[in-house]
Amino acid sequence: MKEALYQTFEDLLSDLNSREIDIIKRRFGIDREKKESLGRIGMDFGLTRERIRQIQDAILGKIKAKFSSTPFIKKIYEETEVYIGNLPVKREIYILENFSNNYSLEDNDKKILRLFLIILPDYLYHKETKTYHSFLGKENIFKEALSVLNNLHSTLSKKIFTEEEFLNFLEDNVKRIINVSPDVNELYEFAKILKKLGKNPLNEVGSIDHKRISPSSLIDKIYLVFKLEKRPMHFTEVYEKLNKIKEIEDDLISDGWKKDYSLQSVLNTLISSDKFAWYGRGKYALKEDGYKDGNIIELMKEIVKKHNGIKADRLLELVSKQKAVSKNTFSVYLQKYFKKIDNRVYLK
Repeated sequence: MKEALYQTFEDLLSDLNSREIDIIKRRFGIDREKKESLGRIGMDFGLTRERIRQIQDAILGKIKAKFSSTPFIKKIYEETEVYIGNLPVKREIYILENFSNNYSLEDNDKKILRLFLIILPDYLYHKETKTYHSFLGKENIFKEALSVLNNLHSTLSKKIFTEEEFLNFLEDNVKRIINVSPDVNELYEFAKILKKLGKNPLNEVGSIDHKRISPSSLIDKIYLVFKLEKRPMHFTEVYEKLNKIKEIEDDLISDGWKKDYSLQSVLNTLISSDKFAWYGRGKYALKEDGYKDGNIIELMKEIVKKHNGIKADRLLELVSKQKAVSKNTFSVYLQKYFKKIDNRVYLK
């Protein structure tokens, strides 16, 4: 593979002059540490950035025509077809990594291969932008694929999906517009072309700019755990869930979820933040879900004041929705702080 890669590259350069060879090697970083910008190369030749771009495009046109008749193109084309899959639009890095894994390619090898992928017949190349990672796609569906990506990008800025909703939304668009039926892995790989795509450890997909996807603080992370669990939780359980989240291997999950926190810091956050209410016995809950601050006695007094003469069992039911309380503790508080007449409770 490597011998054919370099031999084909040398053949493609054979009809170029020294300036053209220098420009194309510098632009792709071949035989050097890194690629260079149009502006940097232009300064050395006393030419504008735009002029260097025009020369680059002309060089690519020349070598693309020649590349089509090389023996090596068949191997590159056939393997690219395999890697690019049923939904034939993939990130450049994904295709390069597949080649690299199969042939143990080194950095300079991949730079030459990248040049070949850009000039590969029947494919179009989309350079990296603020919105997209660089990607390669079949020419016959390229426009449609870009339409799906644009729609997804727009939707992600407005909506947080559950993972199931996200996959259904993307699959429907891909089937309708591109007319292919990819599997889950291909849907995700296609969506990863978008730089803003992110996922949290609790099966939600959205933009990495959203704090539910990339929370910046411990408060936000704890809040999200409670929001999706929808129940009171002991502070040790919250801590354990955050630790389990760190172990999830998924490149769409932001590094912010990998941060270490102590058990004490989790407890301190639950105690100090006004987002959470003490539920009892080391448990906490979200206030916005209807849980209130204060101790059990204060809650009992508040309910009895509002419903003077409430039945004891009904009072226990309402208190238990807000606080963790045993029947024995409830009975003690009832006897000590309230009047009870015919199983009805009144303020003293």
